[in-house]
Order: sequence, then C-alpha cells, then structure tokens
Amino acid sequence: MSTNDEGIWNGNWQIVRADLDLSHVFAPQDTISFARNGSGYKVAYNGSAPDAKCFNNAVLSAVAGDLPSFGKFHNGPLPLFSEDHKDRYRDLADKLEEFAQENPSVQRLEGTIQIPCHRYSQQVQESAADHDVRMMSTKIRVYQFPDAVENGKRLLMIYKPLDASCASNGNGTVLGYD
Repeated sequence: MSTNDEGIWNGNWQIVRADLDLSHVFAPQDTISFARNGSGYKVAYNGSAPDAKCFNNAVLSAVAGDLPSFGKFHNGPLPLFSEDHKDRYRDLADKLEEFAQENPSVQRLEGTIQIPCHRYSQQVQESAADHDVRMMSTKIRVYQFPDAVENGKRLLMIYKPLDASCASNGNGTVLGYD
C-alpha cells in the first residue's frame, strides 16, 4: 500500500498519550485529522493544547515505504486506552520510538512544525537551557499501524526526533487511534 492511497490517513485521531516534550502540542483527549492539500497533508486540530497553532503552515509529505507491522511490538490488538493500561501504552511508545529511529524505509507522513522549546519549567531545570523559550522548526514523522487497537482501530504514532539545537527539546512520541 502506498502512503498516497486516498483514505489511508482519513479519520479523526484521538490522542491518548504524549511525552512531556510534546504534550503542549498534542494534548491527550484532543483529536487531529489529516486533510489532503495539494501533494501533502495539512493537520486539522480540535482541542485544548496551548501550542496547537504550531500546525498553521505545516504541510506533511507522504513518504512511500514498507507497511509497518504491529505484530513486532505487541501480541494481538491493544485494549482501548484507560488508566489501567497507561503503563502498557508508555512501554509501547518506547518501543515504537526505537522502531522509528531504526527504520527509515517505512511509510509515513513527515514534515516540519513550529513548537516552543522547553515550554515547561521542568524541562529547563533538567537541561539548564541557556536561552529563553522560542519557537523552533521541529521535524515530525507520523506512522500508522492498521488493526493495532481493539475494535479494528488504527494506531497513530507521532515521533519527534531529538533536536540538537536545544538540548531540552528531546525526542518524544504521541499515541492515538481512530
């Protein structure tokens, strides 16, 4: 299947977990969708995240490649997210982050968004940042795993690689499903 097939990115994706470095952009319980825009996809955002405006001018490009297999990470479909399963989702996010780093030939969407570096004081304390909060061009990759969540839902993983221009702007993942 190609990443350009009509309908592959359709749907409203509910965010269920986000690492600290991304939770100000992708707030759990908010939804996003992807709309065709010429040769790419615009992100439509519905929610309360304080920095959702980072998508205003972003266009994500489809990258063709192998269809990722969820069976490498989990035996059977994930249960729907709940407090009872948050550790399972966190552990899965760690595995999927490693997968994203090691598998450049997997189909996905990718592009650049603008996010503030070290938005939270905890990030500044951890890194001893030497500059004020500023908007940074940040690359993201968006992956999809069919039938990975119970009831036939697709799993969405957004991955942000480490940004060397700001040590406190670490890599991270966001998980959601349709």
